[in-house]
Amino acid sequence: MHFHLPKPLHGWREFAGEVGIIVVGVLIALAAEQVVEKMRWRSDVAEARESLNADLAEAKVSSLQMAILSHCRERKLDRIDAILNGSKLPAKMNTRVIGFQPWMTSSWEAATASGAVAHMSASERVLYTTAFGFLRSLGDLHMK
Repeated sequence: MHFHLPKPLHGWREFAGEVGIIVVGVLIALAAEQVVEKMRWRSDVAEARESLNADLAEAKVSSLQMAILSHCRERKLDRIDAILNGSKLPAKMNTRVIGFQPWMTSSWEAATASGAVAHMSASERVLYTTAFGFLRSLGDLHMK
């Protein structure tokens, strides 16, 4: 077997050419990595946005249900109060009252923890922060 040893460089011009080739290769690799990273974040943000929108839609439906059922809940509580304050208790009393269904904010917590929110536009970030802050406040009010 015959081995060919590399020839030594002859001068600064050859050395600069070799270093230039290495530098260009590294720059191409770094640029490709940045493109892949940007594509990954774009995908993560789209997934987070979909989850956030689903939670907001569910909160809207839940809020509408609560508004519709609030009158029914008040009547039921008044009836229970009248029965308890009266002297004659019925043999069987239905005390089931429609409860509060808390709004989901787990997608917001997951999106902020993953960093997806930080990669959204500033205006979109403000809108989601406001919406989920409002949901958290409403949930806190109902739990008291």
